[in-house]
Amino acid sequence: MEYMKRLPGRLLLIIGMVLLAVGSGVSSASAVAVAVPTLADALEASLAVTSGGTLPWFPQMVTTHDGIDAAQAGGITHGESSFMESTVTGPGTLSFWWKSSCENGYYFLRFSLDGVEQGALTGETEWRNMILPLGAGAHTLRWKYVKDGSGSAGSDTGWVDGLAVVSTGTFTITTMAGVEGKITPTAMVDYGVTVPVTVTPVPGITSQRSCWTVSPTGRVQ
Repeated sequence: MEYMKRLPGRLLLIIGMVLLAVGSGVSSASAVAVAVPTLADALEASLAVTSGGTLPWFPQMVTTHDGIDAAQAGGITHGESSFMESTVTGPGTLSFWWKSSCENGYYFLRFSLDGVEQGALTGETEWRNMILPLGAGAHTLRWKYVKDGSGSAGSDTGWVDGLAVVSTGTFTITTMAGVEGKITPTAMVDYGVTVPVTVTPVPGITSQRSCWTVSPTGRVQ
């Protein structure tokens, strides 16, 4: 299954099915493994994501920006709301895609950063990219879908996809090249600065693999 291949952190739900043989009184059981994505999976984010309100947000694979999955607001009714929230750490740049399909001017998908609204969608919209700078420290992100007291239009919901935080700051390059091999530099570099890297192979070996680590973003090869 796509979910089982794509992200190892997804949960597996084992569904037992009991089949009854008509007239025989004999039953048999089988089990099917079904991949169950989380909200973090749907957002493509390695973050803790919580949800609440009248009904919580949920992951789905019907309306998406990346063609795989996205988070959708809970199926609330008039006068209710559904929110999704996470915490990220700056400094850096926040980016996500969002979309609404609802009654224009009456239902809203709102986004706030640290309790201050940064934007809202209403009516029928295409996927839009929100990009915001983040200062140093922890920041609370909240998406909230809100309905008024009457009326309905479109799919009557909102979606969020592709949540990402690109960190800024200083990074450490650590090289690993094996015996006699060498990668340079090993140094502190600033985010966004291009640093030439020289790989010196082990003499006499035509096919080699070297790598280096950029902290805190991970391994580059």
